[in-house]
Amino acid sequence: MPRLVTLIFLLILNFKGLSFPKPKVVLKGDGIVHVCRWYIYKDEGFVIKGGAKKSLEISRIDTLGTYCQNFTSKSGMYYLQYKVTFRSGAVAYSEKRCIEVYKAENPKCTSPCYFSEFDDTDQYKFKLYPNPSSGQLTMDLQFKKRERLRIYIVNVYGNTIRKIYFGSLKNKKFNINLSSEVNGVYLVNYEFLNKSITITKRIEITK
Repeated sequence: MPRLVTLIFLLILNFKGLSFPKPKVVLKGDGIVHVCRWYIYKDEGFVIKGGAKKSLEISRIDTLGTYCQNFTSKSGMYYLQYKVTFRSGAVAYSEKRCIEVYKAENPKCTSPCYFSEFDDTDQYKFKLYPNPSSGQLTMDLQFKKRERLRIYIVNVYGNTIRKIYFGSLKNKKFNINLSSEVNGVYLVNYEFLNKSITITKRIEITK
C-alpha cells in the first residue's frame, strides 16, 4: 500500500508539471582564470544545484578537458570541465572553465618557479615508473649534489593526496602505492626548498 501511495503521488506531480528539475553542475569561481607555467593550480571546483535530494548522490566525478593533458607544464589556453555521474544513473556536465597558462618569463610571473637546468640532465634525474601505472610506482631521484626537497603528490583539484618526503637527499628511491586512488592524472611536485623552485611531473593511474 505505501508503494502504491508513492506512485500515485509521483503521477500527480508529473501531471501538474511539478517534477523535480535535473541536477546541474555549476562551476565555483570565475569562468576564466590565469596561472603561470609550472605553478600549482588548485581549481575551485563546483556545486550541485537542483534535483531531488536522493538524486544528488554522486557515484563518480571525471575531470575532462585539454588542461588535463599537460596541466601547467606548457603555456597556452586550455579548458577544464567536470562530468558528474549520479547514483540514479543521471549524468551532468559543468560549463567549461578557460585556463590560460602564462609563459614562465611573463612579467606577471615574478617568482622563479622553473629553470631548464632542472629538467632530466646529468645534474638532476627524475624517474617515475611505470607510467601509466596501476598504482604501484617507483620514484628514483639522482642528483649530483645534496638538495633539500619537499615531495608530494596532488590530484587534479590541487589537493595533496600523498606526502612523500621532506628533507635533504642526493640519490634515493621511493616505492609509492596509489592503488587506493581513482583512475586519472596526478602531479608529483618536487619543491626545492633552497631555491624556491617547484618541478612538476605528471603520472597517470589506470587499473
